[in-house]
Amino acid sequence: MRVSPIVKVRRVAAAAAITAFVLCANVRAQIFEQVPADAAAVVKIKSLDTVNTKVAKMAKTFGLDEISPEFKDPLASVLEKGHMSKGIDKSGDAALVLFVPDKKGEGAKDEPDALALIPVSDFKAFVSNFEPADGAATEGMSAVKDPNNPSATTYIAEHGKYAAMSDKKELLARKVGLKLSGAARKESDAKDAIVYINIPAVRDRVLPEMKANRQKMLDQVKQSMEGNPQLKQFAPVVGVVVNQWLDFAQSFIQDSQAVVFSLNLTDEGLAGGGLVEFSEGSELGKTVAQIKPGSTPLLAGLPDRKYFSFGGSSVDPKVTSKIADQFLTPISKELKASGGDTGKQIADVVDAMKTAVSSASHSANGYVVPTGPLGQESIVQAVSVVNGDAKKIADSYKTMFSGMSKLMALAPKENGAPKFEVTPNAKTVDGVKLDAFSMKMEFDENDPRAAQVQQMMAMVYGPGGMGGVIGVVDDKTLVFAEGATDKLIAETIASARAGKDVLSDTPGVKAVSAQLPGGRVAEYYVALDNIVTSAVKYAQGFGVQVKLKLPQNLPPLGMSASTEGPTARMDVFVPAQTVQSLVAAGIQAYTQMQNGGGQGGL
Repeated sequence: MRVSPIVKVRRVAAAAAITAFVLCANVRAQIFEQVPADAAAVVKIKSLDTVNTKVAKMAKTFGLDEISPEFKDPLASVLEKGHMSKGIDKSGDAALVLFVPDKKGEGAKDEPDALALIPVSDFKAFVSNFEPADGAATEGMSAVKDPNNPSATTYIAEHGKYAAMSDKKELLARKVGLKLSGAARKESDAKDAIVYINIPAVRDRVLPEMKANRQKMLDQVKQSMEGNPQLKQFAPVVGVVVNQWLDFAQSFIQDSQAVVFSLNLTDEGLAGGGLVEFSEGSELGKTVAQIKPGSTPLLAGLPDRKYFSFGGSSVDPKVTSKIADQFLTPISKELKASGGDTGKQIADVVDAMKTAVSSASHSANGYVVPTGPLGQESIVQAVSVVNGDAKKIADSYKTMFSGMSKLMALAPKENGAPKFEVTPNAKTVDGVKLDAFSMKMEFDENDPRAAQVQQMMAMVYGPGGMGGVIGVVDDKTLVFAEGATDKLIAETIASARAGKDVLSDTPGVKAVSAQLPGGRVAEYYVALDNIVTSAVKYAQGFGVQVKLKLPQNLPPLGMSASTEGPTARMDVFVPAQTVQSLVAAGIQAYTQMQNGGGQGGL
């Protein structure tokens, strides 16, 4: 059969592309091929020259190069301090490899053993950077004096295109070829720098120690609790809680394959992340694989306001119910068995928490920027919109509030003792009946220090004090507000009814969201500009002479949680524009204060 020339060209091009991809993958993986397989952790930097350019550019953006000239060429500074001017391949990757130290009886050191992998273009030229050590060399290795400590010896061996360096020659002779699993390998290929924790290499050391010390830890907790007459009855409960955490820690070590922390620099900002990759089929791996994003937009329901911080989460209640049941049910059972009304009251609160978590499919919350003068309304104004079985969630909250009220009533009546109160159907806003809750502090009127605390609390929480409202909007929607004005409560109810996501469409959130991975089950944003602006405003209210001007609507700092199969990850993105603006404004404010302070407001 005749094949046309165009088809042939396409086939050749496709084959060339596949070959190039494989070759690139091999180049990227090369440094791990030179890492001993039993390494506990690896700190890897991808392409020294590329990362150096990125760091220098970001330092210039933030003005750090003016504060410290070393930031103009960080790599040159590091190489100069390390006495490594010859034979370096600046385009290559570099790594610091850490090993769990061998324990040889009492007095053995806890510090990890270390090995460095330096990319070289000329191995002999690289070795010539150092002064030879007397009589310490062995076959295949060079022995040199440590430039910073001439009495110490460093060993260097040629491993592929790298110079392997360590103060322990046996580390250079270990079998190499560390293989990264899927998610960890992708992270290593994509990010400028990573810290890779090789769980299988750590497991054999950690698990036996955890099992050997488990009962000792439980006994210590029990003894400390039983030594206190007021806490003695809760010793079994605390023991169950500690036991639960130890079970989780043990399962984590058994089921996970790798933990990776990463850092990436872009023109838009700094991205940091962390992931845990669990084994396919393991209990934790199966649980993580079931955690998938819900259908509701994460920020849906929040009113169109300025916030200090805001975020949302959306997960299948069946999954959260399973997780909550595994951890909270044994605690509740032990509380009920501990005897006494107090234990049962706490158990009711725990059961209510479990029900609330298991009944919610989506929640969004935010801390709103106050608009009123200091002292006339609360600085702490939080709103939440929860979707799911609204009535069941509301009843759970009522049970928690009732339990907290009873528990606080048992607390010693000292100066500043808290008093928790709940008022059913305290008010109706926009057709929604709201229960009110409040936390009041009872102070001695004759104590001057108590008067100062009361005054400060009035400034922070306003004349209404600490408290809020909760109410069912409809069968699937619940609203919660703390320290909010009636206007804000009404806006929250209206936005909860509409269920729209207005915040994700704002330019700043849009820009940051694009830098975070998909498949998110939770996201949170921190508006640093609103925090700083409000802090300056309140400082000026106290007579502090500071004048600071920031650009409007700077991108917020963003955080997210996501899953992909048996891998769970957390990511953070810090926008360069926001940091640059804050640094510039801070320098300006500092200069003004040094010159006698500014006048006026923002």
